[in-house]
Amino acid sequence: MGTGSRPPNRLLAWERLQRGWSHEELRAQLVRVMVEDGDYDTGLTRNTVRRWESGERTPEPRYRKYLVRLFGRSADRLGLLDADELSLCPAPTQAQGRELESLGLFATMLGDKSLDRETFLQGLLALGTALTFPSRPSDNEGMEPVGMLVDAAVAGTPLSARTVDAYAAITAGHRHLYWESAPSDLYRPVAAHLELGSRLMAASGTDTQVTRLSQAVAESAMLAGRLAFFDLRRPQHAELAFQTALDATMRAGDHPLAAAVLAHMSFVSAESGDAARSRDLIEGAHAHAARRTPPLLRVWLGAVATETAGTVHDPTRSQKALGHASDLLGAVSPGDDAPAWFDFFDTGRLDGFAGQTHLMSGHPERARPSLERSLTRLATHEGKQRVVVLADLARSYVQDDPEAACLFAERALDQLGSSWYATGWERIRSVHRELTTHAPACVVLNLESRLREAYPTGRS
Repeated sequence: MGTGSRPPNRLLAWERLQRGWSHEELRAQLVRVMVEDGDYDTGLTRNTVRRWESGERTPEPRYRKYLVRLFGRSADRLGLLDADELSLCPAPTQAQGRELESLGLFATMLGDKSLDRETFLQGLLALGTALTFPSRPSDNEGMEPVGMLVDAAVAGTPLSARTVDAYAAITAGHRHLYWESAPSDLYRPVAAHLELGSRLMAASGTDTQVTRLSQAVAESAMLAGRLAFFDLRRPQHAELAFQTALDATMRAGDHPLAAAVLAHMSFVSAESGDAARSRDLIEGAHAHAARRTPPLLRVWLGAVATETAGTVHDPTRSQKALGHASDLLGAVSPGDDAPAWFDFFDTGRLDGFAGQTHLMSGHPERARPSLERSLTRLATHEGKQRVVVLADLARSYVQDDPEAACLFAERALDQLGSSWYATGWERIRSVHRELTTHAPACVVLNLESRLREAYPTGRS
């Protein structure tokens, strides 16, 4: 086992954290893989794994192949190759250690065969002229900032502070537009922006520039995933975007952002019925959250665990997660700093998660107070969440008061008209299906008429 003064192996440590494993758990997993291959003399200890990550030691070739097999990653992406070995790479211009392998990825998300310069400009300039780019003298004085970004990406120009600032500004603009724009209109420019970011990531730059760009790319990818999954119901596209976001967080070394991405991925797995993967992703998110993560983000992780457990029909784990999230809420202070991208949760939204959990557990009477509190706390711009809460309130009345259920469902439809949200649409339709079995046809008649009118919108 080699020794030396190599820097810490952040890539290997990151892969371990993604899975929520301790050093001992990684050792046990590696031993399992080796034994399955007939290699019984492992010689591994927890301290061995710790030293690999700290850079005190490097894994011998026999361990490398098992690490590659265990994580499903190539040796260079696990930080297992030294400089001499990396120099043998036949294509060094592809950025040794590059974490994003996304060529063609976003063309798939958009349904296009290619994304050329014009496509980039059309997508990125959809923001209009509202964004303010950092002003700095330039030889390209008459050239639009977005066009300069594209040319920099295509030409392989080294990163500059202006390039990173401009890219991050567009990312922030998309974040704000999410709450006010039609998902189908916003999705294309976000995906194009993400493709641009993936190309910029291949450029060289200072550590600070690469970190900031990686964070912006990760945020953009997470937004693309949120749009694809929650707003447009394209789970396969969401998986691609979230995986790209995860790769970018690793390059940025951003633990809070990695925790958020993993939690979003758990939603996708839970909805597909993969309870084990959803649970593993949440555990990985908690492992990242243990590293200087804002208290409110940890509350949200508990809320996500609550909902995903309910989705896979595990009410016991769901209630336990809700209790944990409620306990964590006491540690949140109004002045606590949270990342700018963390704009999709606040203390009031925990009530919405709690209400849904009670509904999934078969206790609608417990759900109503939580849902009503959540409704009163939602801000004006949170129309998408308002649709969901109104639909959940409707569901809580289906058996006890079908007429009230119809009224809440119609209010949800009213809100949906100005805040399209596929998740909310599905909740409303679910309420309608339940009403058809519990209420007289005359009670549901107006709601059915409203749903038929709204259906063309629902297909967008």
